[in-house]
Amino acid sequence: MSPRSRDDDSGIGHNANRPGTRGDAFEKVFRDSVLNDRRFDVPLVALSGLFLVLCVGGVVVRETPLPLIPADAFVVALYSLWRLRAAATYRQLAGYGWLAGGGTAGGLALTALIVRPR
Repeated sequence: MSPRSRDDDSGIGHNANRPGTRGDAFEKVFRDSVLNDRRFDVPLVALSGLFLVLCVGGVVVRETPLPLIPADAFVVALYSLWRLRAAATYRQLAGYGWLAGGGTAGGLALTALIVRPR
């Protein structure tokens, strides 16, 4: 078995995330500046949470369950943002990042379809 077969698809070694091992310089800078910085995480979670609260509030205002349709997309975005902070590989980082963006964009698109005038 070659050493490459034990790496994940982006070429990160299986021991790359263990303490004491030296990793890629970009990975260290990215993790220190983006993933470990609360200025990146808190606004995204707050906005997704606000959109979710607005969906639930729309049920009370419109007296119909129609505004709950995009709520599950925002729940997916919130879950993936929560998992994004614990991503161990580039594959997980990209997957949860795309899921967070897709959940937010999908929820906003569904919200736009619901609130348009009839």
